[in-house]
Amino acid sequence: MPNTDEITSRSKQTRFKPQLTISVKMLVGYIPLVVFAIVMSIYVLWGLNTVNDINRRIIENDTSIISFAGMLVDDLLGQESYGQKFVIMGSEEMKGLFLQRSQDFRTVLYQMGNTSPDDRDLLQIIRSLHDEYLDFYEDYFKMDPKSQGLANEAYDSRIKTVVDQILKSIDRLSRSVEQRRSANLLRIGEISQQMFRVISVMTCVGIIIGMGAAFIITRDVSGAITKLTKATDLISEGKFDPALPLERNDELGDLARAFGEMAHRLSRWEEMYLDASPLTRLPGGVAIDNVLKKRLDAGKAISFCLLDIDNFKSYNDKYGYSRGNTVIQNTARIIETTVARLGNGDDFIGHIGGDDFVVITTPDKYSDLIQEILDDFDKAIPGLYDEDDRATGYIRGKTRQGEPVNFPTMTLSVAVVSNDKVNITNYLDVGEIVAELKDHAKLIPGSKMVTNRRASDEKNV
Repeated sequence: MPNTDEITSRSKQTRFKPQLTISVKMLVGYIPLVVFAIVMSIYVLWGLNTVNDINRRIIENDTSIISFAGMLVDDLLGQESYGQKFVIMGSEEMKGLFLQRSQDFRTVLYQMGNTSPDDRDLLQIIRSLHDEYLDFYEDYFKMDPKSQGLANEAYDSRIKTVVDQILKSIDRLSRSVEQRRSANLLRIGEISQQMFRVISVMTCVGIIIGMGAAFIITRDVSGAITKLTKATDLISEGKFDPALPLERNDELGDLARAFGEMAHRLSRWEEMYLDASPLTRLPGGVAIDNVLKKRLDAGKAISFCLLDIDNFKSYNDKYGYSRGNTVIQNTARIIETTVARLGNGDDFIGHIGGDDFVVITTPDKYSDLIQEILDDFDKAIPGLYDEDDRATGYIRGKTRQGEPVNFPTMTLSVAVVSNDKVNITNYLDVGEIVAELKDHAKLIPGSKMVTNRRASDEKNV
């Protein structure tokens, strides 16, 4: 905003040029209206900034906590599964996986504590219950095999009880966060209504003071303000795509464009961060299902591509999780770069988890796009192996029975399901078909692409 001297000087130079910015027109003719406009603009910006802050907390804190809560449940159930398998088989491998899941559970708890300090009391309860849960298993692990057999029933009952308590505490946490998110959304609505009332009053006062000229200026401004207010109400209801047809080159036009950009970003944040992979920052299973279902319901022609890294586990086992994560991140980067260069503007990329990725594109694009990904993947992967393994073309390892086996260099299997020649309207059917195609692709050596169109569409690289 220009200072008073600049405004006075500019008004003298433009006395006979009234078609200037809103601020200059108001200050030149009606100083009181300028005061009201400044106050109103500050209030609107404050309200929008407050709404933006609340939405950011919803997305960055509450939504993350809900996602983390789901991860806690998965880790706990996975841990319990491995614990029960150890009880049955007495396998040290199951014990190791049990301890790894325990570490994953603690890592997620730590991240939740950093994300939302308000939930630390509940998180402490969950942590204490998990400590109790681990103590049961630690006591069981220390028993000799004969004692373990006699203690099974008693331990099963105690472990089941504490697992139920942990799950109930996690559910309580999720419900608490949901209630907090609902309260924040209600607060956004209240702020919107308050903004509407205050702006209306100030506009009326401006009209009275400015009389005829104030009426003309207010009529020019009120339409844009009303649209922004309605858009704020829509955002408070969770609708992040409000229509803002304000083609203006003045302050309100800039505000509308900034508001529209904010709403667009909120929409993308909500969709992408619900279940985004923490490793690749790509949308996960929920977002993938939603996008696939929406496009099928809209009758769009799509090609659903499932990309799976072959022999990734053997690489991960030998080189460790850190280098394994590098493979996942490099693969994600190859996919993102290729889709940006060869795909459509609305193509979708997702990371189901582990070494599985998804690309949703159109039938006219998938062939060249996937072929480019396969080529780039095969060029990049050898450089991630040590020199000895790169020279031999495989990793020496052993089966679970201790027999020596050679695991080839990692390749990429791609299963593609298109609905342009086959009538597919249910997204669940896509999942079943692509799973069968992936199983078939795994039987073919090297990087390859298998589709549901015809056998001649299969490509080996």
